[in-house]
Amino acid sequence: MSIKRVNIEDLFRSQFDGFVAEPSTGLWTRIRYKLMWNEFFRFSLNTFNAYYLTAAVLVTAGGIILISSLIRPGVPEAPDTANKQTATGELSVPRESEEPGQPGVSAEQKLTRQDRQTETTTGAKPGTGDEESHDTDKQLKDDAREKKEVTEAESESKILKETGPGESKESGKTEKLSVTAGFTMSKQSGCAPLTVNFINRSENAEKYLWVFGDGGSSQEENPSYLFDEPGEYTVSLKITGADGKEYSASSNITIYITPKARFELDDDVSILNGQPVYFYNYSRDADYYEWDFGDQTRSGLAEPVHYYDSPGRYDVRLKVWTENQCYDSVTILNALTPTTQSIVFPNAFTPNMDGPVGGFYQLNDPRNEVFHPVVTGEIVEYQLKVYNRTGVQVFESNDISIGWDGYYQDQLSTQGVYIWKARVRFTNGKTLVQSGDVTLIWIRQQ
Repeated sequence: MSIKRVNIEDLFRSQFDGFVAEPSTGLWTRIRYKLMWNEFFRFSLNTFNAYYLTAAVLVTAGGIILISSLIRPGVPEAPDTANKQTATGELSVPRESEEPGQPGVSAEQKLTRQDRQTETTTGAKPGTGDEESHDTDKQLKDDAREKKEVTEAESESKILKETGPGESKESGKTEKLSVTAGFTMSKQSGCAPLTVNFINRSENAEKYLWVFGDGGSSQEENPSYLFDEPGEYTVSLKITGADGKEYSASSNITIYITPKARFELDDDVSILNGQPVYFYNYSRDADYYEWDFGDQTRSGLAEPVHYYDSPGRYDVRLKVWTENQCYDSVTILNALTPTTQSIVFPNAFTPNMDGPVGGFYQLNDPRNEVFHPVVTGEIVEYQLKVYNRTGVQVFESNDISIGWDGYYQDQLSTQGVYIWKARVRFTNGKTLVQSGDVTLIWIRQQ
């Protein structure tokens, strides 16, 4: 018995050839549902499906909406005008409550809305109906306009009232007031007497007080001051600022001592005999010297000895300096010409009983109303002081042309003996210091 082999594939093809199977509607829906979920969870960059694209768009849109809501600027609150009394004594009408997303309604808009409502309910236009209604609407508009003007005036008045020194009128915010104290000087050091100009650099200052360190002071803004004594001083400036507080600044200034040049020479010198001329230096506070003998020769010694070749007019000059370059000089004119130098004081005088004469006198005046010396020669320095018996100084003069008229503080001095002391320096450098007494006698002149 032979076995016939049959191809199973051919058997099925022959049996089902031409057969068409139509799937049911429910079956096709279930298959598509499974395919969708399988496709959704199978992510690939090469096959980026529509589901992920939709999800990405939704997430991006949501993020943009969320960020815009967070950074949205806040709407400023309207000022609360409820129950505020106006300048006319009436209460201002509160504003209508604002609807969400709708700006505030002004008084005129409110009235317009009321007119529209009246027109809708009555069927008549504003202004064409009852005269009493028209007057009421007009009065409401006037009251609203007046309320607005009063509110703006009160707001501006409040800003001006709260604005003080150092504040801004526009913003009403307080600005910090800067107050500083400072100054500069025209000179930081110099030789006495020294005049210094002070330049004030302070800001927003109302009052000034300068203290110069030697007992002097000033309330000027930019003072000038004379320092006549050597030393180191601290100059301070105290100010009162516009804020009512006190500030200060200080600086040091150095005043150097100024030397005094003075010298003498021998009285009797015979140039014909070739005698030396000795110069005696009486200068004070000097470190360096320079002599000019008038014959085109000089010397840097303190007390030189000099020889002149022939008689003549020689003006001798002495210059002196300090280490700080402070300077002084003195000159004796025609130093080698022999002249008689002397000064003589009387021992009594009779003042004018009718009143002081100021100390002025004439030479060889027979009335003898002023106590004064008689001088022979030329004088370059002069000083006269008079004391009473108790040691009180009653008179002083540095002018040879002014003497004592017998008065002290505009009162005639008592009769008696007074002590005088005089110091004189002549053109040849010779200095004389003399003292004595004088008797004051009361005699009324006829």
